[in-house]
Amino acid sequence: MFHTTEGIPYGGKPALNQSLLRALSVLRLFSPTSLELTVTEVSQRAGLPMATAYRILATLAQAGFVEKDEHLGKYRIGHETYMAGNLYLRTNELLQAAGPVIRLANELTEDVVGLSVLEKGYQVLLMREESRHTFRFAQTMGLGFPAHTVAVGKALLSAMTEAEIDELYPGESLSSVTRNTPTSKAALKAELQVIRETGVAFNREESRLGVAAVAAVVRFHDGRAIAAISIGSPTFRLDSSRERRHVGMVKLAADLVSHRLGYRGDKTQTLGLDDLRQWWVGQCKEDEVECP
Repeated sequence: MFHTTEGIPYGGKPALNQSLLRALSVLRLFSPTSLELTVTEVSQRAGLPMATAYRILATLAQAGFVEKDEHLGKYRIGHETYMAGNLYLRTNELLQAAGPVIRLANELTEDVVGLSVLEKGYQVLLMREESRHTFRFAQTMGLGFPAHTVAVGKALLSAMTEAEIDELYPGESLSSVTRNTPTSKAALKAELQVIRETGVAFNREESRLGVAAVAAVVRFHDGRAIAAISIGSPTFRLDSSRERRHVGMVKLAADLVSHRLGYRGDKTQTLGLDDLRQWWVGQCKEDEVECP
């Protein structure tokens, strides 16, 4: 006689644990714009009774997935969530494909090279190889700047449709980080169109003064824009020839990572790490500058 596995209904689909789904929905409330939440805010945003929201947060805190600031009465992401995220990063296909390319681009340019994704209108930094120069500018892994203020953000925004841009930015005005930040949706859309045509995005002191960057999109095998690579430098070290080399390098690096992920678009070049190095050496010789 055959027995039905407990909890798996006819048809082979497992019954879902509703309590666990509610707990996970609470974790998802934490975002770049909601780093800390009270029980009341969780209750309202998740549509849960206060008592239920409190029990879920208390359970998550006991397990280390959230932490409570006893003084402020607010919860934030805990160390266990951070550890789970690190495991994801270590096994993620994107990072496996991008790692060697990011490290080589950093070795050749000697400037900071990073890999970022887009989350709810914000840059999320997944990987960063630090500048080889003495003067450096800090950025922690994870949460970054508003997308419209950084090169990687604008590169990824350029892969979105007009409707998606309007949904992300329902108003015309945009938040300003520096005096160079684009502050209108119309100006941003005009810049995104140029990025679509050229394949490269710029950040000219738009997220912090004294820092510039270029970025290009990385595509998955199905053509989706899933990340962007950037090369950043302090403006005092960036002249026109260096910026031109950075533009070429970031586009080739993004193409190489896309190719390693299986993307075979018409404009994607079939390159290897040696090709990337040879291209850079050739550019240095052409510009009559010393290569690393």
